[in-house]
Amino acid sequence: MREALVIDLVAKEKTFTCKEAADSLEIGISTLRKWSLLLEQHGHVFLRNAQNGREYRQKDLALLFEIKELCRSQAMPLEVAVANVTNRANRRDLPRREQTALSPLPKPIISSPLEQAQRLEQKMNALAERVSHQEQFNQQLLAKMEQQERYIEASLKERDRRLTRLMSDILETKMYVAQAKEKERKTSIWHRLFSIHW
Repeated sequence: MREALVIDLVAKEKTFTCKEAADSLEIGISTLRKWSLLLEQHGHVFLRNAQNGREYRQKDLALLFEIKELCRSQAMPLEVAVANVTNRANRRDLPRREQTALSPLPKPIISSPLEQAQRLEQKMNALAERVSHQEQFNQQLLAKMEQQERYIEASLKERDRRLTRLMSDILETKMYVAQAKEKERKTSIWHRLFSIHW
């Protein structure tokens, strides 16, 4: 009689399809199937419809919501979250006298503060190394730029020196040409004067 009452109550309980459950939890259908399979591997039983598809009750949705919160808010690995949720569900379903004999729930696998500090230190060291390499590259680049500036400055000075020398040579040549012309002019004047008297 009691078993028939339980079956009747289960039959009357509202169930949700896979899509309805996924929409309610705001997750994808493939994610829901993956989590459901993990729950089954840990001993949870889902109702099945005539096509052998899972049907989700309110308590199933509550377990799945717990898994989602543990993964999201505590960054707990999925396997650990499923194990914790199913252990808690099993504890709630057992009579109080059996609960006293159970061992405490396993702590979630979360890295210790020391491990977190070591990982942070490794990241900081890697970052410092990258900064050091970047600084060396910048210094090499600055050195090359300074070397190019010195080369350009020396080239400009040499060009200016050559231009100055060339201008000086041109002026000197012009001066010699002018002197030669003046000398030739004076010579021709004396030559004409002497040629007239003779």
